[in-house]
Amino acid sequence: MLAHLFLTLATLAPSSGELTLARIGGEPVTTEDLKQRVAQNRSEGGTFTPAQLLGGLVDDYLFAAEGRRLGLDKVRVEEAQLVQLYHEQYDLVRLQLVVLSSEKEAGAALERLRKGASLAEEARGSLEPRSKEQHGDLGELSRGDLEPALATAVFAAPAKSWFGPVALHLGFAVARVLDRKIGEDAGFVAVRAELEARAKGSARREMRHHYRQQLRAKVHLDEAFLASTGARLDATPADLERPIAQVNRRVLRYGDVLPAIQQLARGRASAHNSGLVVKKDIIWQAIDALLLGDDAIAHGHGKALEVERDLRATRRALLSRAAADRIREGVARPTDAEIEARYRKDLSSFMRPGHRACAHLVVEQRREADDALGRLRKGTDFATVARAVSRDATTASRGGDLGEIGDDRLDALAKEGEAALAAALRDARPGEPTGPVRSRAGFHVVRCGPHAAAAPAPLAELRRNGAVVYDRAALAAAGLAQP
Repeated sequence: MLAHLFLTLATLAPSSGELTLARIGGEPVTTEDLKQRVAQNRSEGGTFTPAQLLGGLVDDYLFAAEGRRLGLDKVRVEEAQLVQLYHEQYDLVRLQLVVLSSEKEAGAALERLRKGASLAEEARGSLEPRSKEQHGDLGELSRGDLEPALATAVFAAPAKSWFGPVALHLGFAVARVLDRKIGEDAGFVAVRAELEARAKGSARREMRHHYRQQLRAKVHLDEAFLASTGARLDATPADLERPIAQVNRRVLRYGDVLPAIQQLARGRASAHNSGLVVKKDIIWQAIDALLLGDDAIAHGHGKALEVERDLRATRRALLSRAAADRIREGVARPTDAEIEARYRKDLSSFMRPGHRACAHLVVEQRREADDALGRLRKGTDFATVARAVSRDATTASRGGDLGEIGDDRLDALAKEGEAALAAALRDARPGEPTGPVRSRAGFHVVRCGPHAAAAPAPLAELRRNGAVVYDRAALAAAGLAQP
C-alpha cells in the first residue's frame, strides 16, 4: 500500500531543504505539507496515490481561499450568544428525575414522591434511560444538557422540593434539584475566547453546508443507474463508462468512483458496505470536490502568475509519477499460482487487524444525545435517527455508517486525545446503542457489530484484486522500491 508513497517522496523530496510544490494565493504547499498528509492518511488506514495526495492539498488551499471570499474567516458572534453558551455549559445542577408517558401518570408519581415514596421504585418505569439505570439520580448536569423547558423549570424551582409535571420530548417529567451553581461573570471572562471560537466554528459549519447545497443544486445524479447496481462491487466495461453526473463541463463516470467504493467496502459486497446509500455518499463527496474546486477557481483563486509558475513544477512532478505508473503497468500481472505462493510465503504481510462494523451519530448537546438514545432503545432504527439528528455531514446521509473500524484505527484515535470515544467503539456490546460519549466534535451515540479477530486477508480476495502483490512486484521489477 505504501509503494506509491516511497515513489512520491523519492520524486519530490530533495536531500536537503523543503521543495515548494505549489503556491496558492501566495501560500506555499511544500514537501513537509505532503509528508504530514501522508501521515494523516496512514493513521486513518487510507490508501492513496501521489496525485490524490497533492491534489487534495491544493484543493484544501483553494477551498480555504473560497472560504475567505465567503467571509467564513470573519464570522461575527453577538455577545448575548456567548453569554448564553457560557451559561449552557457552566450553570450546573444536581438533579433527580423521573419521566413518564402521560401527564396524569407523572402527576400521580409527583404526589407519591412528595409523600415519601421511593425514588428508585418510581424510576423503574422512567422513559429517560439514565434515570431508569441510575434509580432516578442523574448526578450533575449543565444547563445545556437539559431540554429548554426542563432547564427553565430546574433553574427556577426551589431546591430539594419535587416539582412538575414538565412536558418533554420523551414524556412528562417530575424532578427535584439537590444543588445548583450559576456561572459567575469572572468565569465568563476567563473562557470567553474559547466560547467565541466554538460559536464561530458552528456558524462556519452551517455556512459551508449551505454553500455546498447551493452548488449541489446544479448537478443531477443518475440514481436509477446506481440503484440498478445494487451492492455489487464489480462492473461491466459498459458500466464503467456510464455517465452518472455532469459537473459543470465534466462528465463523471461510474468507473471514476468505483475504486473508492471498493476501497471502503474492503471487498465485502453488502447493503451495509456498498449499497445505494453508501455509493451515493461517496459519489457526492467526489462531486463536492469538483464543484468546490471549480467555484474557487471561477472566483479567481489560483490565477496569479506565481501560482501558474510554481504549478509548472507540480505538473512536471505529476508527469514523472505518471511515467513511473506506466512502468509498473508494463510488468506482467502475477498468475493465481504466483499470488498464492507469495501469500503462503509472506502471510504476515497480509494480516488484517481486528475490526468491527460501527455506526454513530453526533450532536452538540448532551440532552440531544440522550433523546436519540431513548428513541433507539425504544426500537427506532439507528439509521433513521442518525439521518435526522447527526451533525456529521459525512456519515449522516448513510445512516451514521462508519464502515469497518480496525483496532489500529481505534488505537490511533485514543492517542489523538479521543480515548473515551475509542473505548466506546471498542467495548460497545454488539447491536446495542451505547453512549452518550463526549468528544471534541460533540456527544456521540454508537452502535457496533461483533468484533472480528485479526486474521490474514482471504486468498480469494487477493486473487480478485492482486493490487497489493502486483504493486510490490512491479516496483521491484522497475527498480523503484524493495518488495
